[in-house]
Amino acid sequence: YNVKVGIMVNLTAGDVILTENVSADKNATLQEVVELMNKNSEGVVVFVEDKKPVGIITERDILRLFNHGVGLSEKAYKHATKDIVTVRKSEPVLSCLGLMVSRKIRRLVVVDEKEEFLGVITQRRILNLEDVIFMLDLKIAHLVKEQNLVTVDINAPLKEALSLMEDRNIGAVPVVEKGVLKGIITESDILKLFREGVDPQGRVGNYMSHPVVTAHMDEPVSAVYKRMRENNIRRIVIVDSHGKPVAVLSYRDIAGSIAIDYIQSLEKKITAMKSLMDDIPEIVIEIHETSENSYVITWANKFAKEKLGEEIIGKDPTYLFPERSWHRLIARLKEEGKASERIIADDVVWSVAGIYVEVGKMGIAQLILKDITEEFKKAFIDVDTGVYNKKFLEEFLRKEFEWAKRSLKGISLLCLGMPTDTSQEDVVLVAQILTKNLRKYDVVAKGELASFYILLPDTSKKNALKVRQRLEDRIKDSGISNFKFSVISYPDDFTDVEDFVKAVRRECSL
Repeated sequence: YNVKVGIMVNLTAGDVILTENVSADKNATLQEVVELMNKNSEGVVVFVEDKKPVGIITERDILRLFNHGVGLSEKAYKHATKDIVTVRKSEPVLSCLGLMVSRKIRRLVVVDEKEEFLGVITQRRILNLEDVIFMLDLKIAHLVKEQNLVTVDINAPLKEALSLMEDRNIGAVPVVEKGVLKGIITESDILKLFREGVDPQGRVGNYMSHPVVTAHMDEPVSAVYKRMRENNIRRIVIVDSHGKPVAVLSYRDIAGSIAIDYIQSLEKKITAMKSLMDDIPEIVIEIHETSENSYVITWANKFAKEKLGEEIIGKDPTYLFPERSWHRLIARLKEEGKASERIIADDVVWSVAGIYVEVGKMGIAQLILKDITEEFKKAFIDVDTGVYNKKFLEEFLRKEFEWAKRSLKGISLLCLGMPTDTSQEDVVLVAQILTKNLRKYDVVAKGELASFYILLPDTSKKNALKVRQRLEDRIKDSGISNFKFSVISYPDDFTDVEDFVKAVRRECSL
């Protein structure tokens, strides 16, 4: 199967998903299910009803049924496992591997956002990714602990081998003659034999696979893993220096080693990185997604705790940022993986740079914050009125216009002009009236002489006209009557940002 080239840590379930010959309806017989397993080579079939997975059955389940005399003509769904473990196609591959290891299963059902069936992902498909090789630097002896190896005599009936597999919950049994390895019989072999109608009392030696592919304890896992791939086998027999079987190594054993080693390695890297960030003179925080659109600050470096207080841990990000600004930032982070923003809070202006990574179905954002309040005031605040200046307005206008297009919301700008001979006291008074009668995220900017601009994000022209009327009334109530308002809106008047800016400049002399 094809997967896109990339580092394994960046791959998702969707990159290795198996979609063909892995699903059946609830009326399928065991015979039909076995045929599907033979075609998909992964020993699994998922039952689907109304596009959603409702059950799963594996070749081990079917062999257990055969061992208890259940015929191939029986409906398969009644014997299926209904407790299905599912993942989204965006789930990281290593997260899937860890889930399989922790749940002691070899396959996961992949679904979309509507919980509709897409396919399956298996340990073998993950381990067949080329990028796995570099992780396998251990010796076989590190993976294979002391085992009470189960073997079957070459003259025993197939039924005995099947019973041993069921009793010990294993997928293969080495075949021996006087303790000497002669072959191996697996659940896949027996499933195929029963499908062909072979007598379960038949002699194991007549149906075993031989010669046997073997490995030794002192070999590296990478070499043994490669041998398993080349021979298209799921298990390999480990033998001692005399050729006597001592253990059976499976894909599950390798998967467990990779998952554990990777998680431990990742934890060490994260710990080292946080230790490094603890000593830098910048505010660094980590934010975890706890559920959809719900976030919490879970870590902060020493500098952050000194500046923001120990109580920052456990707080929602809106403790630091205005709600609207945070939602915009996290939306960009999720979409692009990284982002940098200037965020204006109540009493501080932050320069924020961050990255976002998905871990399982949730995500983690790491942010570096710098207080740029003083620099911001010098560059963007009008000294006389305390509101923003034209330089800030045009920059902010472009950002808000792009956000309005992305969020499918409107944006409006009010232009307020007064006679050039308006007193400075009246200009300051109007600035105060505008600021007090608008939302926190609306922007009031001082223009030339006695003019102002009021940027209204997320506001249609209809609502902007209402705002204009309210502001007109408040200004008139103050005793000022000689002024004029004009309104420009997106998408009512313009749909292109440059045309919008030109219109603002023309109408309001920006």
